[in-house]
Amino acid sequence: MSQLEDHLNTKKSVHIAFPVTVHRLFKARLAENGLSMQEFFIEVASQCVEKEPAVNEIVKALKERKINGIKSRRRITAEQDELYDILESDDVF
Repeated sequence: MSQLEDHLNTKKSVHIAFPVTVHRLFKARLAENGLSMQEFFIEVASQCVEKEPAVNEIVKALKERKINGIKSRRRITAEQDELYDILESDDVF
């Protein structure tokens, strides 16, 4: 079996579309802790499968919001979006 076939048979790739600012802040938060997004999602998915209480509560809350037609809570403000755009630009000052 080739290395590619072995990878395809043992791993599943997932694509997630994030709002740009959420992606930036999430990636930065993980980097502050020396973690990659892949490490984070593998751990959270494993805890979800194992029905860890903290993750289970998040799943329940998300389910309730979905049932009640409540969109995801967006805590990032337009001002934060603008601030991060400025910080990422080449002309900060």
